[in-house]
Amino acid sequence: MWHVAADPGASGWGPHRDGNLGDGTLDDGQDGLITVWIPLTEATPANGCMYVLPTDRDPLVPESLKVYGVARSDLAGVRSLPAAPGDVLGWNTRLLHWGGRSSVDAVAPRMSMSIYCQRRSAPRSNDDFVALDGAIPLRHRLGVISRAMLTYENSKLSGTALPAGVAAFAHEQRERLAVWLAMTAQLDSEA
Repeated sequence: MWHVAADPGASGWGPHRDGNLGDGTLDDGQDGLITVWIPLTEATPANGCMYVLPTDRDPLVPESLKVYGVARSDLAGVRSLPAAPGDVLGWNTRLLHWGGRSSVDAVAPRMSMSIYCQRRSAPRSNDDFVALDGAIPLRHRLGVISRAMLTYENSKLSGTALPAGVAAFAHEQRERLAVWLAMTAQLDSEA
């Protein structure tokens, strides 16, 4: 979840690819992992909507996916993605994208959420993979939420610092999830 204040200079993540989860491409060339982004409020250029450099216009795809800058000669290819609350936008892990900067023209904050979705046949992208085929245990939900909170606190984005008690709780929940996942994996391997 993100909240970009309606203040000049407030912004979300800078240019990046979701490659921390791997390339996301399966052996057959199809995407095994995508990011889904959903605005909860109006997302406009004035309040920091999403911006992308489409992969067909990005000279760094697929050879240099760890480079996150946009060359001056590629700026004309950048696209803004204004969106209404509830719209669903999605992209693969190779797409260079970022949240724009809020401006004096912003009348409301930009609030949004995202989730990574992957094919069941794809290798797990991280340890908090959640299969949506049944109930999700509370410890798993708390661990995933805590991971996200700690990720954003470490991002140094404006407004993401956690109060000490909340940060301690988040660290504790992440540790509990790691122990639970390790025990579950061991039981699965012994079965």
